[in-house]
Amino acid sequence: MKLDLQITSENLHHAYLIEADTKTGIEAVFSLLTDFGIGTRGNPDFHHYTYNAFLIEHAQILREEQTFHGSEGARKIFLVTFNTIMSEAQNALLKTLEEPTEGT
Repeated sequence: MKLDLQITSENLHHAYLIEADTKTGIEAVFSLLTDFGIGTRGNPDFHHYTYNAFLIEHAQILREEQTFHGSEGARKIFLVTFNTIMSEAQNALLKTLEEPTEGT
C-alpha cells in the first residue's frame, strides 16, 4: 500500500481515514512520513496509539492532547489504530476531527 500516490505534502489535510489491516496501514503511514522527512522516533509531536476497541475515553484523551502546541511550531501528528469503535467514541472523535487545533 503506497499512500504517497494520493497524499502529497502540498495537499495535506488535517485528517485521513485509512482502512487496512493494522500492520499494512501503520507501515504505509510510517513510509509516507519518512518520504516527507518527518521523523517518528523521539519526535515529541508524533503520537501513535493502538487500541483493540476505541472508546470515548480514548477520544477524550486524544482531544486533550491535540490542544497542546507542537514543539517549535511543528505540526502534531496522531496515528490512531483500532479494530472497533463504539458509537459514542465515534461522535467524540468526529468532534475532534471537525475542530482540530491549528497545526494538528
